[in-house]
Order: sequence, then structure tokens, then C-alpha cells
Amino acid sequence: MANIFLRQAWIVAGVLLTMMEVGMFLGFTTCLLPALKDPDSPIRATLEQSSWIAASFSLAWIPGFLSSSYYMDRFGRKVAFILDVIPGALGLVLMYFSTNVTCLIAARSLQGITAGSTSILGAIVIGEYSSPVHRGMFLNLKTAALYGGSTLVHLLGHYYHWRTVAMLTLLPCLLAFGMVCTWPESPSWLASEKRFELSREVFYRLRGKTEQSTRELKEMIKAQQERKKTNESVLKNMKNFFKKFGKRDFVLPVLNYLFAAILLETTGRHIFPAYAVQIITEISGNDYEKKDFTVYNRLRSCLSP
Repeated sequence: MANIFLRQAWIVAGVLLTMMEVGMFLGFTTCLLPALKDPDSPIRATLEQSSWIAASFSLAWIPGFLSSSYYMDRFGRKVAFILDVIPGALGLVLMYFSTNVTCLIAARSLQGITAGSTSILGAIVIGEYSSPVHRGMFLNLKTAALYGGSTLVHLLGHYYHWRTVAMLTLLPCLLAFGMVCTWPESPSWLASEKRFELSREVFYRLRGKTEQSTRELKEMIKAQQERKKTNESVLKNMKNFFKKFGKRDFVLPVLNYLFAAILLETTGRHIFPAYAVQIITEISGNDYEKKDFTVYNRLRSCLSP
């Protein structure tokens, strides 16, 4: 049973590293935006441009979420996760070499795509790869990793330049990418593709062969065997697809989620990580930004040849 847990923990560790990466993306503007106000900064941003740099990350969640939904169904969970991690890594590299505000917005958008896609896919991976007895703990660790990453980038931003922080942020991204490449494919997705023998093999490797896991596997395979592929036209399939949006069992959960999301956003879940330094400066009256950049400029002048 210890080997079974370690196999599940290895897979979940890749998700947790990615969630930590998302948290670092979320809090990155705390060190980036104040730096763009520094008179000696090679890139200067107005208040409006700074707002777009912060907002582009959240706007990119939507295409990231939609693309991930397609990838995970078309290519499987493993390949989808790999494809979802790549934009964030490219965004960090682009941010490091950025020379203007447009590049920064593009970099933040790429990071937002990874954040939106891996947030939903990470929960699915944990649900499909881990045992029910460990699933709750892993899902809570997913949330903890997100906020741990946000805390870490705040600490790094206090001591290092934002370009250096971007490169340091790339490390967990590359490590997570390497770990995801070692994953087996999800047994649930293999069963949906009618690859039942391989699905059994992977399922027992991840969950062990117990009475409970055997029963769960049989129910999963039975559900997939009962699914019938239809040969209806594309137009009719689209009509059936959009009809689902008007059903009660779709509308009520969406409304519940919408109100919960509004409540969450009004508490400042995404606003505070992006503008933490500015908010604390306004509340406390201490100009932390000016102090931090005065120290940074002195260090830079001492180290420069």
C-alpha cells in the first residue's frame, strides 16, 4: 500500500508544483508593477498600462479553460497537462526578455492561459488518479500550493529584481513538466476510448487491487461500455449540445458558482495578491515601494563596474 500511495503522490506532486506556479503567477505583479514606476526602470508603464498588465492574466483564464476542456477530452489528461504547462513557461521567458509593455502583457496572457487550464485540469487529475481516501487531502494541498506560491513570489520580489524572479519562477514549471512526462495516462480516459485492458492495468497500478478498487473499476468500465456513439449530423449534435445550457441541472450549479465567485472576488482574492504592496502602502502610510527601490538602486550601483 505504501508503493500505491507513493505513485499517487508522485502524480499529485506534479499538480501541486503547477499550482504553486499559478500562485506565483498570481502574485507576480506585486513585484512587477512597482518596478515599472521606478524612474530608472528601462520599461515604464502608466497607470492604465499597469492595469492592463494585471488584468490580462485574468482575461486569459477563459481561453485557457476552454482549450483545456478540449485537450483533455481529445488527447488525454497527460498530454493536455503538458500542453497547458508550455504557455506559462514561454510567458516567463518572454517576460525575462521583455523590452516594452506590450511584451509584458503578452507574457502575462500566456501565464493566464496556463493558470486557467491547469486549475481545472489539476482537480480532474487528482480525482481520476488518486484513491477516494486520499483525494480530499490532495485537493486541499492543491489550494495550499496555490497560496504558498503566491507567498513565495512576494518574498522573492522583496529581495530580487522582477526579471530574476521570473527565472526563479520558471524552475518549478520545468520540474513539473518533467514529472508530468512520467505519468501514465488516466484510466478513466483510456476507458472512454474503449482501451479497457490498458485502463485496468493502469488503474490497478495506481490504486492497488482491492475489493473497493475492483468494484470502482467495474462500474467505470460498465458505464463506458454502455455509452453509444451516435452518427448524427454535426448540426444536430450542436443543437443537442446547446440545449444542455438551458436544463435545470446545468443552470442551478452555474448560478451557485457565479454567486460564489462574485463573493470570492469581492473579498479581494485576486486583487490583493496583485496590488499587495500598493494597498499596504496606502493603509499604513509607509512608502515601502520607495524604500525597496532605494535599496535596490544602491545595491545595483555598488555592483555595477
